[in-house]
Amino acid sequence: MYHSIHTDFIQTPIKEILIEGVNVSRAIGNGIETQPLYTYIMPSLFLKMTGAQEQKLKCICWEIATHDYEYRRRLLENEDKLGECSKYSAKNKIYTDLVKRIKSLGGDLDNEKVNLINRVIEDIKDIFKYSNFSSWLQKDFQNFDKGIKNKFSEKQILAKDKKSGGGKTI
Repeated sequence: MYHSIHTDFIQTPIKEILIEGVNVSRAIGNGIETQPLYTYIMPSLFLKMTGAQEQKLKCICWEIATHDYEYRRRLLENEDKLGECSKYSAKNKIYTDLVKRIKSLGGDLDNEKVNLINRVIEDIKDIFKYSNFSSWLQKDFQNFDKGIKNKFSEKQILAKDKKSGGGKTI
């Protein structure tokens, strides 16, 4: 299997940032006096996760460009206008390209996509369960499971993907 300098970074789950944030906040307790820290910690985690996602997308683009010279030309000439990969349109373009490449190699994404979303939902619940975040956002955390299950039913996930040709799923 091909292993580049980007592989380890790309494959490191972004959830590690959430785990780090939860672990850091454990030492401060969960009383009302810790509520102001929530307004600092959550935006910091969001920025860190967003930055990691953008860097991962850039690495994925370069991995594709390593093997596809036409894609490399488009990337270097900025034809797809990916920029820093911070806009939704850039993220969706990379996702769509990646789905097309996986399907061209014979990959089946339907089952994997449903499994991935279910794993992510369970990971988020496990990470935040019994943490300061679950007490700071008690009502939101209690509604999370019900709301997320309604938003991402298996039929909806697969139907959105079929309509859009691979993109705009999430």
